[in-house]
Amino acid sequence: MRKALKKFIGAGMTASMILTVLPAGTVQAYDKTSTVNMIGNAHIDAAWNWRYSETIKDIIPDTFNRALSLMDANPNYRFTASSSQLYQWAQEYYPDMAAKIAEKVKNGQWEIVGGQVVEPDLNNTDGESMVRQSLLAQNYFRDTYGTMPKVAYVPDVFGFGYNMPQFFKKSGMDYFVTTKLNWNDTNRWPYEYFNWTAPDGSTVTSYKPTNDYVFGDVTQDRVLNTLAYPISQGLTSSLVLYGSGDHGGGPNQTEISRINQFDSNPANPNVKMNTTINVFKDLEQQVKDKNIKVPNVDNELYFENHRGVSTTSDPIKKYNRYSEEAAEQAEIYSSVGELLGAVSYPQQKINEAWQRTLLNQFHDVLPGSAIAPVYNDAFNDAEIALNKLNSAKNTALNGIASRIKTQGEGQPIVLYNSLAWERTEVVQADVALTSAGKPVAILDASGKEVPSQILSRSGSRAVVAFEVAVPAMGYSVYRAVEKDAAGLATTIKVDESSGSFENQFFKVTIDKETGNISSIYDKKNNREVVEAGKQFNELQFLEDTPREWEAWNVDYDDMTATPKVANTVKKPVALVENGPTKATFKVSKVSPSGLSTIDQYITIYNNTDRIDVQLKINWQEKQKMLKAAFPMSVHPENVTYDIAYATISRPAVDTQSQFEVVGYKFADMSKDGYGVSVLSDSKSGWDCPEGVLRLSLLRSPTDNRGGASDIGNRDIKYSFYPHSGDWKEAEVALKGYQYNYPITAFAASNHEGDLPSSASFAKVSSADNNVVMPTLKKAEVRGIDQKNGEDRSRSYIVRLVETEGKDNSSVKVTLPASITEAKEVNLIEDVITGTASPEISGNSFTTSLNKYEIKTFLVNLDNSAMFKEAKPQSKPVDLASYYNIDGMSYDANRKDGNYNGNGETYSADLMPDKVVNEDVTFNLGPKADGKNNIVQAAGQTIEVANAGKHQYLFMLGSSTSGIGIGEFKVNYTDGTSAMRTFSFAGWKDIVGYAQNTYIKDTIGLHLTHTHMPDGNTFDIDNNMYVYKMALDAEKTVKSITLPDVKAIKLAAITLVDGNVLISTDQQAPSKVNNLTASGAKQYYNTAINLSWEAASDNTGVSNYFIYRATKEDFSDAKLLVSTTDTNYTDTDFTGISKYYYAVCAQDNSGNIGALSEKVSAFAGANIALLKPTKADGEMNSNEAANLINDGNTATKWCYNNGRADVHWNVIDLETERTIDGFKLYHAGAGGESAEWNTRDYKILVSSDNNSWTEVVTRTGNKDSITEDILSAPVKGRYVKLEVTKPTNSNDVAARIYEFQVYGDDADFPKAVPEAPQIESIVQNNTSVTLNLNFAKDTESVDVKYGTEPGVYGSTITAIKKNTVTIDNLIIGKAYYFSVVPRNILGEGKASEEISYKMLQSKSSSVDLSAYFDLDGASTPDKPKEGMFDGVGWAYDGNAIPSIIEYGNIRFKLGSMTGTDKNIVSSLGQTITLPQEASAQTIYLLEAGANGTHTGTIKVNYADGTSDSKNLTFTDWCQGPGTNEKVAYSIDHRISNNSGIVGPATNLFSQPVTVDSSKKILSITLPNKSGAKIFAISLVSLADPDTLSHNASLSSIKAGDTLIASFDKNTFEYNVPLPAATKVAAKVTVTTEDPNAFAFVTQAGRFPGSSTINVVAEDGLTRATYKVNFKVMLGSAALTVNNVQLERNNTSSATVTAKLDNGDAVDLKEAKVEFLTTNSAVAAVNSNTGVITAGNVGIAEIYAKVTLDGITVESNRIAVTVDTSIISVEKLLNGYIADKEVVGPLVPQLSNSLRQAKFFSDSSKASQAVQHLEDFVKHLNNAPMDSRVSDKAKEVLNLDAKALIAKWSN
Repeated sequence: MRKALKKFIGAGMTASMILTVLPAGTVQAYDKTSTVNMIGNAHIDAAWNWRYSETIKDIIPDTFNRALSLMDANPNYRFTASSSQLYQWAQEYYPDMAAKIAEKVKNGQWEIVGGQVVEPDLNNTDGESMVRQSLLAQNYFRDTYGTMPKVAYVPDVFGFGYNMPQFFKKSGMDYFVTTKLNWNDTNRWPYEYFNWTAPDGSTVTSYKPTNDYVFGDVTQDRVLNTLAYPISQGLTSSLVLYGSGDHGGGPNQTEISRINQFDSNPANPNVKMNTTINVFKDLEQQVKDKNIKVPNVDNELYFENHRGVSTTSDPIKKYNRYSEEAAEQAEIYSSVGELLGAVSYPQQKINEAWQRTLLNQFHDVLPGSAIAPVYNDAFNDAEIALNKLNSAKNTALNGIASRIKTQGEGQPIVLYNSLAWERTEVVQADVALTSAGKPVAILDASGKEVPSQILSRSGSRAVVAFEVAVPAMGYSVYRAVEKDAAGLATTIKVDESSGSFENQFFKVTIDKETGNISSIYDKKNNREVVEAGKQFNELQFLEDTPREWEAWNVDYDDMTATPKVANTVKKPVALVENGPTKATFKVSKVSPSGLSTIDQYITIYNNTDRIDVQLKINWQEKQKMLKAAFPMSVHPENVTYDIAYATISRPAVDTQSQFEVVGYKFADMSKDGYGVSVLSDSKSGWDCPEGVLRLSLLRSPTDNRGGASDIGNRDIKYSFYPHSGDWKEAEVALKGYQYNYPITAFAASNHEGDLPSSASFAKVSSADNNVVMPTLKKAEVRGIDQKNGEDRSRSYIVRLVETEGKDNSSVKVTLPASITEAKEVNLIEDVITGTASPEISGNSFTTSLNKYEIKTFLVNLDNSAMFKEAKPQSKPVDLASYYNIDGMSYDANRKDGNYNGNGETYSADLMPDKVVNEDVTFNLGPKADGKNNIVQAAGQTIEVANAGKHQYLFMLGSSTSGIGIGEFKVNYTDGTSAMRTFSFAGWKDIVGYAQNTYIKDTIGLHLTHTHMPDGNTFDIDNNMYVYKMALDAEKTVKSITLPDVKAIKLAAITLVDGNVLISTDQQAPSKVNNLTASGAKQYYNTAINLSWEAASDNTGVSNYFIYRATKEDFSDAKLLVSTTDTNYTDTDFTGISKYYYAVCAQDNSGNIGALSEKVSAFAGANIALLKPTKADGEMNSNEAANLINDGNTATKWCYNNGRADVHWNVIDLETERTIDGFKLYHAGAGGESAEWNTRDYKILVSSDNNSWTEVVTRTGNKDSITEDILSAPVKGRYVKLEVTKPTNSNDVAARIYEFQVYGDDADFPKAVPEAPQIESIVQNNTSVTLNLNFAKDTESVDVKYGTEPGVYGSTITAIKKNTVTIDNLIIGKAYYFSVVPRNILGEGKASEEISYKMLQSKSSSVDLSAYFDLDGASTPDKPKEGMFDGVGWAYDGNAIPSIIEYGNIRFKLGSMTGTDKNIVSSLGQTITLPQEASAQTIYLLEAGANGTHTGTIKVNYADGTSDSKNLTFTDWCQGPGTNEKVAYSIDHRISNNSGIVGPATNLFSQPVTVDSSKKILSITLPNKSGAKIFAISLVSLADPDTLSHNASLSSIKAGDTLIASFDKNTFEYNVPLPAATKVAAKVTVTTEDPNAFAFVTQAGRFPGSSTINVVAEDGLTRATYKVNFKVMLGSAALTVNNVQLERNNTSSATVTAKLDNGDAVDLKEAKVEFLTTNSAVAAVNSNTGVITAGNVGIAEIYAKVTLDGITVESNRIAVTVDTSIISVEKLLNGYIADKEVVGPLVPQLSNSLRQAKFFSDSSKASQAVQHLEDFVKHLNNAPMDSRVSDKAKEVLNLDAKALIAKWSN
């Protein structure tokens, strides 16, 4: 099918796809019994068409701050966001914003969903990655926000693995949301609300909304339409995701207002802003209440689209697989090492590596669908992860080896097996020999020789293959001895002439004509593996021209078409390995296109029952898919594929919907007792057309995305495993693990040890060998455990997985030490309550697993029997007196420090106090501002006091600009020294790219951003590396002499003893000699060819580093590339310059050889860079004409007028130049579809921009980059590109990402330009414009400036014009300027320095009240009051402040209330100033109505002269014009009919420059009625030192009421209003200084806050006041816990209060006063409410509550105080004890009271009363007055008389 036709059909299919996701039929009517749940979300692609840095810098703050603002403005608004990585970035870069998010999470407005690090690819990862996605994320969320998501949330992921419900469920997520199934291209997904079940039976409740995660226009019909499916199922609720996404954004106020409007309509269903968890809970309850049967999907959720993403970008797939394996192995070995005491478990390092790996699993990164620059970041992230993991793993292996007895003959090689079963296979090891050419034999742990063969030699090293047997999760020590290998028997037989070889298992025959495998005969099972008449391992090339989404998609017609086969054998089939362990044939092929070469290595082994294949491909195809086909003699109905911790069975045939599928470690075809497996180490795309299994190897999309990294050398591996029985009987799952987790060979030293030569640390045993233990690791350090008082610091995690789908599989797990406790936990390591603990016996436990079950245990081990402290000892060197650079700064002061000479530093906020790496401690310097903390190497000697004797010197550091290669010398006290040359890696250098590791040094410290003086960098990896040097342990260290290489920076030095990981090879390669650099021309070269002689090394050179500089002293040198070749072509140039090169060699141990001599060459042919341009049109400022030559191939000029016109762009070279050729970067080069590459174009040259000469005509182009070299140079000043046919499709847009014009040597400059002159400096607000006069031969100038004479902290480079504007200068500061001219080589003489003091802009508003003729503002509640454009639309008056400040310019606006007029329509009228005034600039606050308008404004001076200026008034709903700035923006407008609607509206500030020497009399406006003016300000300049600094208010009014409590030093006030208030009162203010100004942002909504910003006359001093309008206090309610009291008893009163709207009041914010009506009866503590009873009687208790100046009184409660004989008796006894009743009165009163009590108890009231009356007489007997206090007498009288009265009644 022709591609054009395919494209046409593709467009139709896309339209059909979009339509079919919408329910059929018209919108039904729904009522308030139904609810549409609107989920505010902003899908954020961590990277896609942008890099991670843009996500951090722009998307996160924009999206999250918008959400927070909307929450403040709309209390009912809810926002949902996933991905812990985004939140972690928010914490790192925007801590204040992150704190606000935490508050919103707490109050329920912000919902965290998707408990994963990112929204990952759910197909192309292993099971442990899926565990870690949630383990790290869920524990982060819980520790940081106190919550864990319950909803798995992956709306945009390209397919959903079968086992995901188990991962979700066991990670705390019971629910699942996606919208991606709406994108199916063949079958409509049938369900919206359904259950999804994993193979183990785990089920998650799932929802696929009707629409996409970017809902689109929130209209009533579309919103209500989402109820169609739920209603059809008997449900009454739908779930809708709305808000802009991919690049973040989220909902806006217009959408929220519409939702509220829909909800308020009584005829509509409920339309509520909600959270996903609330919706699921509601739906669950509905299902339960109504007994609804929910559909269940027990399968993968196969995505019928984007099927190519399992293959796109080979490097990122490899990085992911290898990082997963390295992480799991690092954990296993570190766990064992820690239990032995040999190492500390490096949990932070391993988790940081996991975090990087998980980030790269993002669903546009791992699939290969992000733009190419993303992979610069992703590959480097992977290299950093692998650096850390390999460091952790190798340190652990070294630690374990230190405990093993390795003493013996030859070199010990410790072989480690990370899998929990014994393995026998062939391994390869790099063996160090005493000299080159020595023979090698290999002995096993018992000393018996094993089959071996030397595969290659390099210097004194040899790579040896040999057969090994290694115990389960254990090791064996083998030995390499220098003797001839014995002729051990082997089953391998080779017939090179026939291209066949065989072993005990198979005979393999290679067709020497095609290079394919014609036969695999299974000798054990007596059958042919290859289907009759076909060939195995056939390399098939298919056209790969998807209709759309090129990086994502493969199309059915392409994949099922007849392929072209690579049957062309380039060289004879050659036997390249043949020995007792293995034999290998090499087949060299060329692709059918002839563009790609393929070397194929087919290997069999003596005792291994599989056939391995390795492909080394130089891939140069375009739009091709490469597959390896395996036609088998077995033809089952289904194929079994490995997936994350499970398998899946799929039909052994392709269908139009399912023709490319995912399988991770293997695919198997078995039937009738026989089968064949294909094992893969990093490829996961498969298909099976007509029953032939194929593995997808490579793709080559041309859209400059992830697939771009595939071009070049690729290395691919897979293996065949024919077997008897089905895949379960053949234990294929274990074979897949073994192929992916090879045995590790570790070279050790000879030493004694307490561990035997072979041992197992852990093992899993099950009857069917169907349980694996992929994970043994330390338990996570979690905040929840610390909170619960649980110590897990010595706990480990063991994970088991059932691999064959069998229930009730009993398993015995053996661990390295005695088990003291084992508990089952879920995947996020929470203990599962209610589960039985496994049965423990010594160091083993038993449990059982069901089919595909993942089971995890938290275990505690007693390792006392095996533990032996063996970690290295550190002695940090004190560098305090040697620090000479401050290389760190805090966020609070990023200007502190200067690490690299350009003001950039490490982040002190991220920097730890010390670094511990590989158990070596480095002490870091002080981080405080102004403190030096880095040693810059300058040849100094560091004295080491009391150093002693040590084995090693470790250094932590990096390099900056220049080359950090230098010799370090350790001086001993005996006068000798040790020396070693190190190459310090650059602190921000790329560690590696596309499986090429540039930096092999160990990363000691990794940080994620740096500081510049003006802010953070974003996602800039910056490192410190560890450099190690062996010392003479018998000598005492005296000092350390550093090299005189200022590029080298040291943070710490430590002397180390003990067992450390250090290379025994410390010999560097030889110096690189005979480096040459040449180009095709002398000067204007597009490429420089470098070549050099190979260096030599004792162990072999691994690679060469090429450095490039533009300065002869190499001070700006940077690493250009690392290569294994001895030649390189450099093409990365912008403008012309002289480039300097040097090369050095690196060996396999990381030793760096001496740098070559430097060579130089001129290069950079593009003479059009940044030259002026003019085009026939442009789409917008982001696709402007001048982006065609800005030197950035990520930006473009684009123009589309909707017609198939010729589009043109002219570049002005500014002088006549000689031109040699051109280079164009088309759409595909910028990451867009290659279909949009310019098909036909012309290039023309002119000297006068009038008469043109056509020099290039190209037609039919499909390439993304084209180069047109002229047969003879032409001369011209102007170059025109004419796009005559813009694309290879029906698209009519011209898209050019870069247009380069090649210069000719004839124009090379011959002179150095003289110094320019700064003719004048003109200030405009906080900017200055320098007017320059260039000298002859000046190509451009650099402007340097600073705030001290001769000290220039800032530079603007490559200025082409004679004016330059510098922004954001500080008012009141004096600045010093110097201009340096540059010719084309950057040569020039500096100008004289000129200074200028920044003056303050003093703004005064023109009173336009007499000229206002239009009310252009309405309010949402009164939308018809005003109209801006005459056709029904208005600004929102509530949203416009009375004063708008933009920069230092202040605009005073008219009244926006009621029908007040507030706009001047420009009708040619003249506005007369109240008095003549001088100004530098007039600023208009303006906008255009009904389109953009142009007109002339005239400034009339008092002297009778005038100035006229042409102005553009841009439409209010568009972006600003060239001379405009957006001074104020509102995200909506007001419809006179319906209130708040979109789009956003703007008010523009536009300057009009005037003659400041004249007085302005008046201003005549243009005669353009559509040009609307809101305000005019005159701006003049004044010295800020002469202006007032007073920014205080003298009064504030809320409405018509002065705030009585106002004090100018109090900045916040609360104004209470009734709950029924609709709009907060308008705030007006008066400034204390009349020259100050204040502008008020009115609250508008109630409740709400008005903010008053006051700016003093100086424009710098500011104050902010705030008036909070709150619901007033409504009522208070009092309660008393006991209202019946006796004297001295107490009770308590409590009060609650409510606002006028019924909400409870937090009394901590209020004043509460308790009161009583009679304190003599019942006294109350006014603060606490404690009531104390007094006299008998009744008192009322009440309270007054005061809040925000409003006081309310509570209800009153009567408290009765009574008395009793007991009470009186207690009172008397108390007074007696206190000596208040004494002498004879004591017995008199006591006796009377005793008698009264007796008769009272005897119910003889009259006698009791008589004795009480005696009591009173005694008490009041005058002679006794001295015996009783007045108080006692009063109280006893009152209570006795009250009791008499009581008894008398």
